Amino acid sequence: MRRMRRPLAALVSLVSLWKLQLLSEGFAQPHLCLRRRRLLDGCVGSLLFSQQARAEETTDLSQFIRFAEEAKTGWQINLPKDWITIRKEAAPSDASGAKSLLFSGGPTKKSEIKVLRASLGSSKSSTLDFFLSPQPAMTKDQAAEALSRSYAKKPSTFRFKLLKSKVLERGSGRILRYGFSVARCEGSQTESEGQKICVKPGSDDKLDTIARHWEVATTVTSTDGKEPYALWIVECSVPSENWKEESAQINQIVDSFAVGTKAQLDQLGS
Repeated sequence: MRRMRRPLAALVSLVSLWKLQLLSEGFAQPHLCLRRRRLLDGCVGSLLFSQQARAEETTDLSQFIRFAEEAKTGWQINLPKDWITIRKEAAPSDASGAKSLLFSGGPTKKSEIKVLRASLGSSKSSTLDFFLSPQPAMTKDQAAEALSRSYAKKPSTFRFKLLKSKVLERGSGRILRYGFSVARCEGSQTESEGQKICVKPGSDDKLDTIARHWEVATTVTSTDGKEPYALWIVECSVPSENWKEESAQINQIVDSFAVGTKAQLDQLGS
């Protein structure tokens, strides 16, 4: 089996590969992305209700989504009934490339969740072993740092903070759960009086950064512990200003994610 020279870098870059893959599907194209976001905003606008009623709904995850077959790895997740799902698909039959399987948005403006499956082929790394080995050499925090590195290193990232991580054993194996906050600068980043600031391109006018909170679930599946391997990623994000209000529900959503055969998912139920 041919090994990649830099398997860890290859694994971490798969998140960026997803963005490139979605160029052909419209998610990463500004005009199409905006169109999808406007569609969600328009749909959920009629679902906004009082703060008290919203609090009562936080545990209602009655929108159950599952794609499972007897001899094929499938996936499932629970979403709130008031989230608008505009894309949901089974994992592709072929094991090549990256595929977006879910896109859904909630009543809180610009809250959204995505599910991705990406083929890793025969590449191996310490990050991959974290999910497949009974006693991985890498800790959960180290794995979370490696997998979130592409976000921290984006040119638009103004501020990045990796938050707590945990491990869940669900479905076909180990799921790594972690969160992070990102403040993005839509202009240029420079320094003034020893501090980094965000300014309009070509001027000294300051721009506000855009801050979002992310909760992520990641797992790796294989065929009887052997290649081909597949990376599964769930990303749920909300504006940072809404995180305190939405945190309980968002954590429930991401924690409900699982992959496995139909028999494995049946054991979990809905």
